[in-house]
Amino acid sequence: MADSQTHALMTIAIPPESTLAARLAVNDSALADLVRERIEQVDRHGFSTAHDDDHNPLDLGLAAYAYATVGVDLVGGDRPDNAHHRGEGYWPFMGGFRPAEDARGNLVKAAAILLALIGHLDRARLSATLPADQAA
Repeated sequence: MADSQTHALMTIAIPPESTLAARLAVNDSALADLVRERIEQVDRHGFSTAHDDDHNPLDLGLAAYAYATVGVDLVGGDRPDNAHHRGEGYWPFMGGFRPAEDARGNLVKAAAILLALIGHLDRARLSATLPADQAA
């Protein structure tokens, strides 16, 4: 089942007259691809908010860093095998590191994992401020 918080990302409406909309270039495909990747992480791979919350937040950060490392290395002209090997060194989980073939794909994966981490931190902060009987 899809994660409702993730699907809510698709319904965010920024008024066209918004300065933020102009700065973000909402019509650009980068933001849409980030949202699409996060939805795929949830729907296809089962990485829901509950799944994310079961992980140490440092692991989510390292996973994003692994993909970002590959992406940045490829932008810098490194060979794919070198970049993939270097990124794998930061991967915090047993197996499962599957970098994209191109820099942009790895950066989108990294950004989507960072989005998951930010959501995790927000939920933890909210949970910490709620009375114990409302925290669940």
